Amino acid sequence: MDAWPTFWNHNKPLYEAHIEAGFKFKHGNGVAHFVDQNGKYATYPKGYITGVQYRQNGSPRPYYASVYLGDSWMQYTGKTDEECVIQALERAKEVTNP
Repeated sequence: MDAWPTFWNHNKPLYEAHIEAGFKFKHGNGVAHFVDQNGKYATYPKGYITGVQYRQNGSPRPYYASVYLGDSWMQYTGKTDEECVIQALERAKEVTNP
């Protein structure tokens, strides 16, 4: 499973709705987030997934992704990127389709 297309297919309608509402997506210097019309930080859409990233830190579950729950982030880890994607997508779908 290639994680990026899977995440994009989930995130695309959330991203497009946020852009349509007047927010912009800003990225640079290792940081990516939405900003409002004044350039100030804006929260991600509920259910939005970030990741999959890999950290070689000795953990048996080096892949991770995060799901925005509306008031906090939930981080998911996995032994493989596929395992991580499956967990994150399950939670994101619960959040966006309660």
